[in-house]
Amino acid sequence: MTRSRLLSIAACLAGSVALVTATTGSAAANPPTLTSGASAYSAAAGTGTASLSASLQLTGSLGGLLGGLVDPIISADLAPLVTALQGGVNSAVASALGASSNLNASTDPSQTQVSTAPATFPNDTLPSPCVSTGSQPCYSATSSSANGNPLASVSLGLLNGYVEQVQAAADATNPIFGRASASSPQVSVLPGITSLIPGLPTAVNPLVSASVVSAKATCPNDGAVGASKPATAPSIAETVSNVNLLGGLVTFGVLDGKLTSLKVNGISYQINGLSGSGIPELGSVTVAGVTIAPYGNSVIASIPLTVAQVLAGLGLPATVVSALNGFTPTSSVTMSLVVGPNSRVTSTSASAWGLGIGVDLSGDLSFNILNLVTAKVRIPTGISGSNLGNLLDLRLAYTACQSGVNLSGSVTKAVPPALV
Repeated sequence: MTRSRLLSIAACLAGSVALVTATTGSAAANPPTLTSGASAYSAAAGTGTASLSASLQLTGSLGGLLGGLVDPIISADLAPLVTALQGGVNSAVASALGASSNLNASTDPSQTQVSTAPATFPNDTLPSPCVSTGSQPCYSATSSSANGNPLASVSLGLLNGYVEQVQAAADATNPIFGRASASSPQVSVLPGITSLIPGLPTAVNPLVSASVVSAKATCPNDGAVGASKPATAPSIAETVSNVNLLGGLVTFGVLDGKLTSLKVNGISYQINGLSGSGIPELGSVTVAGVTIAPYGNSVIASIPLTVAQVLAGLGLPATVVSALNGFTPTSSVTMSLVVGPNSRVTSTSASAWGLGIGVDLSGDLSFNILNLVTAKVRIPTGISGSNLGNLLDLRLAYTACQSGVNLSGSVTKAVPPALV
């Protein structure tokens, strides 16, 4: 049997992900068009584009008995493993919490400019429940969730958001903005793992939780900054309280793109903070095998996973797990968690999400098949560019705005491409 035939046997179909939608109704957003030349958008969550894409590589002797002995092992045991490491949870999040759900709002041509400016963020009043006949497109729900088991799941408590245009008479900057808030977010990852960090008396899941996540993206509604107009520019605002990572191993808050009150294993640190504050900058801290380090304005926690943890976390059948454990397996797989705020501001646009949560699996799982073949399942990382993970890239309380545009009404409830 040829190597190419073995590789073709190892090709696997991508798995599908189930989802659970909001438990209460919300007003549907209108197409993102606006005749005044500006747009705004709000959603319970946005997502990245990376996904799991494991592959199988075979090396070793290609003797005459190879096909009859190895073929059934690849089909029965290795193929299910590779299949389980395909896809991700982003599609479930988008369907339940993002642009494909009812939990988003965008500007529409019939929207009028309100004559009363909202209170200062985050003390402004969000519509709850959302009234579809109100002056601004909005959404609300008492709770919502996205279920991507066995890989990950996301649950939220009360959430709401809206977009609004404010008259210049009420606010001289004539703003248009997107505003979003979500309470009690919890993210559970690989729930089949019963023990994640040996030596730390922490619950495995949820791996990440917080109290309230809020964000706002504001742009000038006139579409330009001219000499005869106020020198306004797009801006963002973010606040998050009581972020808890890995059962309290890492805790912090968020204020306008910065981590506040950051603690790792009970010790205070800062990231990109003020010199002379007396609080040390976070470098790289390792606790019980978990390494915590800065990642931009966020933190990244890297957790080595054993073969047993990966197999249990993927929820594979017991017969498959038993067979794979018989092939002297080794693992170099790392689960990385990137957690923190993010935003982008240009001269004409802004986007902000209160809390980004990226979950990434990367590394190799190796198996010795009957001392004839080494089978290596390779998992490439999804952390690159604007993506924060291949398993999950969640952007909670996602908001965006853009000046100087007239968006087509042919696209319903979509984020403007320039704001992604």
